[in-house]
Amino acid sequence: MNCSRHEFAVRYKYLFWCMMVVLMALFVIDRFTCNVWPMHFKHTVNLAEDDWSAVIYFGAGFLAGRILVISSSFIWLLQCRCFWNWCFEHKPHWLLVDDIMQENNEIHYVMGWLCIGVPMVTHPWLVFLPLLQSYQFVLFTTWWRPIDPNTQFYLENIHHHSINVSVNDLYALLITTFAFLVLFPLSMWKRFRHAHWDLAHYAHIWGAIIYGIELVRTPFTAHCWFISTPFIFMYIVDRIYGIYAYRKCTQTAIVARYDIDKDYMLLLLRIPSIYNPNKNIQREIGDVFYLNTSGLQSCKRWRPAHPFTTFYNHGNYINMTEFTKSLRTALGDTSHKFPVLTLDTRKSVTNLELSPQELYCLDRTQSQSATLERWKLKMMQMKRHKQRHQHQPLQDDDVDPSSEQKTEEEKHGSMKQCPTTDINEMETEMEWNVGCIIHVHHRADMRGFTSHLQSCDLEHEDNALITYGPYRSSFANIVTELIEYRLDQTVNENAFGQGSIVLIATGAGVAYIIEFVLWLRHKFATDADYAL
Repeated sequence: MNCSRHEFAVRYKYLFWCMMVVLMALFVIDRFTCNVWPMHFKHTVNLAEDDWSAVIYFGAGFLAGRILVISSSFIWLLQCRCFWNWCFEHKPHWLLVDDIMQENNEIHYVMGWLCIGVPMVTHPWLVFLPLLQSYQFVLFTTWWRPIDPNTQFYLENIHHHSINVSVNDLYALLITTFAFLVLFPLSMWKRFRHAHWDLAHYAHIWGAIIYGIELVRTPFTAHCWFISTPFIFMYIVDRIYGIYAYRKCTQTAIVARYDIDKDYMLLLLRIPSIYNPNKNIQREIGDVFYLNTSGLQSCKRWRPAHPFTTFYNHGNYINMTEFTKSLRTALGDTSHKFPVLTLDTRKSVTNLELSPQELYCLDRTQSQSATLERWKLKMMQMKRHKQRHQHQPLQDDDVDPSSEQKTEEEKHGSMKQCPTTDINEMETEMEWNVGCIIHVHHRADMRGFTSHLQSCDLEHEDNALITYGPYRSSFANIVTELIEYRLDQTVNENAFGQGSIVLIATGAGVAYIIEFVLWLRHKFATDADYAL
């Protein structure tokens, strides 16, 4: 983002990491020095001890424990979608954010494996390191270790040249190792996510649940009770609010679905009341919507929602109508280009012999019913002209000559009220406001989200989707860049060319470019400052 117009600007991810490093450093230094808040953990490391294995174990424990207290708190905060979406919409101008959820996910990923995964896997297994110095291994068959009479707390794992392990210690060791060496890596494996996105999502959730329980289950993580638990509670509240209330719509209708090819499809949706100026919900470029097929009759099972970058029909300039399944699935059919009627359908209306040249009704902006009415008018005029040429009287079903004098507005008004139920190939029109391009991940069992969405029968089932959004993305900065560029032009006439915007995308990623073009077209038509 261009920072030239701000006296002071900071990137969000750098600010976040700096704050994390400072907090971790303060907590680690405190543990090795003052230990201001010791609770039950008052052990100190004597570097002069000859049992180097115990020094390594306790030193690593002090370091890992304090790092985990901080990282185990913010790791939950980073996934509060509603909270961070609100922060993005109300951030100060000096804070530079690209895609706040994407940046949070990147921080979440690095923090997850570096600040949590590495300490959680290495430190528990270091309890066996003193075996190299011939320490005695003591296994307690009770759930907890015995109470030490000197500290009035549980006996330490390494104490008086013995390794003390209880059933709880073995359970915690195995369950955390399973979570951080199996569940989390599997959930982040690209090939596995590509083939089984839902399963990978569940694996990550179960890993997080296991780790969250371990944070609050035992008294050995007592600091997390007071520091990490509020963040875990905030995450749970945020997710519940996001699932059941925050910008949720259960009446999202699929207006049209067009198969671009076997790997991509265009989905046009009608999401009522999504942008409400009274609630300060404005449209931004490339907003993200989470789609869930739970509303489809053929897919009632619970599944996580999938995020998609969308484009908005600014000014309703593109009026696409829903064709029947036979037309939508026929990729070579000319009806994909324009709202046209089939040759057989038009013959059934007028009983005229029509040539292939009359196949097209080149009127992109007209609705389906308007296209039909305009075509019928044109055909009746042709019929009347032919009858006049043959000196035949007009029939009762011909068009009244006075109708040719109607204004364009009157024609359009009558068109909107013209029923289309007498044309079997046509369906009721429904205007769309949000669209997205979806990359289809094919699965043989058709249980995948995109493969099911492509194969479901929209003509014979309730096609109401559940949508969540809008959530802001980095593409919203395109408008900010354009406005700043125009401001620079106003201040400095020689600034031309210094604020160029280059948009690049492939595959389903072109959605934000489509929206930017629609947004500019709307601005050109409604805002004099954007006139070409």
